[in-house]
Amino acid sequence: MALPAPRFDVIASPDAYATPQVDQAIGRVAATIERLGEPLTATQVLALRFDAAAPAMGYDRAQVDAWFHQVALELARRQQAADDHRVLDGRMLLIVLPTLVVLTLLGWWVTR
Repeated sequence: MALPAPRFDVIASPDAYATPQVDQAIGRVAATIERLGEPLTATQVLALRFDAAAPAMGYDRAQVDAWFHQVALELARRQQAADDHRVLDGRMLLIVLPTLVVLTLLGWWVTR
């Protein structure tokens, strides 16, 4: 799943988020997705907190929260896929090596 580009309304509200902080977090997410720098985890994304933009204009809080929630879900999905792949690699080793040994011994026994 590709993440949608972040698009947030800029509003004048005491509940709006400070745009520089959100933009910086978006940059960290982009670096994580592109595998540049120190990666963020889903837990770190969910723990992000932004200051209120009041009295200035800022990003709509609900839109920002929803986008970062999507980011966290995607990062969790990717981490689970990576974990599953590592487990599969380990299991494959446990299955393939004994099978090769058995087949080798069987081949030796049949041809002697």
